[in-house]
Amino acid sequence: MKLNGAVIVNAPMEKVWNLFMDPTQLCRVIPGCEQARQLDETHYEAVLSVKVQFMTIRSNARGTLLKAEPPQHLVVELMGEPVAMAGAFRAQVSIDLSAIADATNVQVLQQFRKAVNFIRRPHLALSRKEQIHVAR
Repeated sequence: MKLNGAVIVNAPMEKVWNLFMDPTQLCRVIPGCEQARQLDETHYEAVLSVKVQFMTIRSNARGTLLKAEPPQHLVVELMGEPVAMAGAFRAQVSIDLSAIADATNVQVLQQFRKAVNFIRRPHLALSRKEQIHVAR
């Protein structure tokens, strides 16, 4: 399954790129990200959650940075293992940044290869309604 979307971020492209490279800051703007940390130069881990009707589904996610072309393009492989009964997934996420005046257009493409008990709102999905304000 493929999902894609875009959002305009009110910050310069370099600042948005730096946000994607810092898991602690990135976690603050990803819906459902409870915590994230960098393990080494290309490996990350996070706890991701999503509310589905009356329950919260949590996954322990591991990410591998497969490709980085600063400050425009990155590809990440994500694998999530359920904390309880649901939440396993495997996805590749491609992110492309382009400058628009003083802002940045962020294009996200998610390709799910495995989704067990698929979560309705995939992790790292950027909704058009959500504005990420990094210029603090």
